[in-house]
Amino acid sequence: FVGGGYYAFVHRTFLEYFCAWSFVWLFEKEQKMSPNRLIEEVFGQHWQDEKWHEVLRLIVGMIDTKFARKIIYYLMEQDGEEKKFLNLFLAGKCLFEVRNNQNISFSDIGYRLLNKLKHLTGYDLGYSYEEYDNYSKEIYQKNAALVCEIRTQAVHVVATTWIDEGLTYTWLKQRVKSDNDQDVRREALRQIATGWKHQPGIFDLLKQWVFSDENSDVRREAVRQIATGWKHQPGIFDLLKQWVFSDENSDVRREAVRQIATGWKHQPGIFDLLKQWVFSDENSDVRREAVRQIATGWKHQPGIFDLL
Repeated sequence: FVGGGYYAFVHRTFLEYFCAWSFVWLFEKEQKMSPNRLIEEVFGQHWQDEKWHEVLRLIVGMIDTKFARKIIYYLMEQDGEEKKFLNLFLAGKCLFEVRNNQNISFSDIGYRLLNKLKHLTGYDLGYSYEEYDNYSKEIYQKNAALVCEIRTQAVHVVATTWIDEGLTYTWLKQRVKSDNDQDVRREALRQIATGWKHQPGIFDLLKQWVFSDENSDVRREAVRQIATGWKHQPGIFDLLKQWVFSDENSDVRREAVRQIATGWKHQPGIFDLLKQWVFSDENSDVRREAVRQIATGWKHQPGIFDLL
């Protein structure tokens, strides 16, 4: 207590929890807040503000499922396009918080929400934003970033909220294999590598994508996930070195260099290996990444300044 009706918290997590609990207390214990008031005054006023999302999720996780269902339905019915569909993404995250969420995930509301989110993975603006001049280029980049954010967020929410639904894994693999958008494909791969990491065959699937996928961004993401999620798997270091030498795309090779320099920094010979790549690699992007890693990871090594 800091006086004047104010409280300070040692971490934002406590602030968010007690804020959520205060609403739940008014709603359930003291019954001074009706369901409609909770929906309209709390969720209606704050769903557009991402700083409130954790509080709103906590509230949904604390109250009875029948009221949580009404809140999720309310969020789904809002027009959220101007707010980057925060209403639908929050609805998906709220559903994840619901106790016994199987009752909602596979209900009519759950399937409607799932289909809305899947539809957003193909979201695009209703007008052309092609690049023509410097001014148009800036607009194009801004709009392209917006479309990427919405599409990838939709993949993320589907993968995390419906992680226990068997068809989600199948849907994600389909996105990696055939989606027209490389950002969607990369995000789907990331979700598979993190959410289904312990499922048999995932490691081999990721290796397959590194070797065979036609898109360099997808291959690079597969390299990153293998290097971080399967670091202690036998042969990973040698596999990464192989990709530095052999992959046809400089972005994939550069990612392999970065993962070796950060994940295997203390292994004997890494510094010499990076120096070798600086002196001998035919690709300037790979050499540049090796220089960057030497300068940041071996800053206190004798002679680095003169070497640079």
